[in-house]
Amino acid sequence: MYMEQFSPFEKTPAERQVETWKHGHTILASSSEFRKERLEEVGFTDVETVENIPESVETELANDMERNSGAPKTHWDSDGRHFSEHIAAAKVRHILDTENVDGDILVVGFDTTAVVYDQATEEQMMGVPISAEKYKTILETKESILSRFVTLFDGIKTQQAKLTRFLEIQKSIGSSDEDIKTAMEGHGAGIRLGNIYINTGVAVAFPNNHESISRFSKETRLFSHSIAETDGTTQALEKLVDLVIKSQGEEKTLSISGGIDYADSYVRDILKIEEFIPFGKPVEDEDLYRGFASKALQVILHNHAEESLQSEAA
Repeated sequence: MYMEQFSPFEKTPAERQVETWKHGHTILASSSEFRKERLEEVGFTDVETVENIPESVETELANDMERNSGAPKTHWDSDGRHFSEHIAAAKVRHILDTENVDGDILVVGFDTTAVVYDQATEEQMMGVPISAEKYKTILETKESILSRFVTLFDGIKTQQAKLTRFLEIQKSIGSSDEDIKTAMEGHGAGIRLGNIYINTGVAVAFPNNHESISRFSKETRLFSHSIAETDGTTQALEKLVDLVIKSQGEEKTLSISGGIDYADSYVRDILKIEEFIPFGKPVEDEDLYRGFASKALQVILHNHAEESLQSEAA
């Protein structure tokens, strides 16, 4: 008697729904060929790009955040990490409001934010995300990058002092070397000052549900040994700024929000960038630096598919 065998590769209903969306028409709220190619690499088969979203989409949202939430204009949530997903959602909403988008089309947007925290409290970890604008002159760009490097250096010294004291306490209570290493990793994971956070947000408006926009973001944490190794003087930090801009070229520098391309291997070498990986976890998404978060996109797609199936079953 024939018996149907279970295939370990059989897709779940949610996975089949995701495949349906990927094979439908998708509008990317960007003119980026890189993002279009990455969408196609993860299975999207019919992707349409649009012209660059106006800078005002970001700046107007930032101003709205400041007026309505009382937070600095570079924040939406109490922690600046989530700023990028709100900007991504604003890009999607701009497409829906200004283009004639059919109801059965999926619209997706991305945004990348470089976040440097200038203070840290338990209730609210405020930072200085650089995303809402591109600089118009090299002088303006240099001044902004220098300001962030000063903030980073000050944060590094503050946190080094705290970690030294933490290490002394662990040794005084007789912790083993292995326990100290684990404790230091855990303590270091909560440190925000002195680090650069590259956060990429994703937002999606699903077919037949354009009123609601789903969003999610992923981040990776970077530490610059070059900044840490300077004496923190303006002259020393200005040299690093000049090297970064020279490596990128002025045209590229002015085209990047925040002025620094952390995906550039030469820039990473100049700044001696190290990725902070707590407890040995690998970096989940290398394309975060370049503005594409495949893990975050996957979370949004599968979560919405599960929710849709549950609603249909109810």
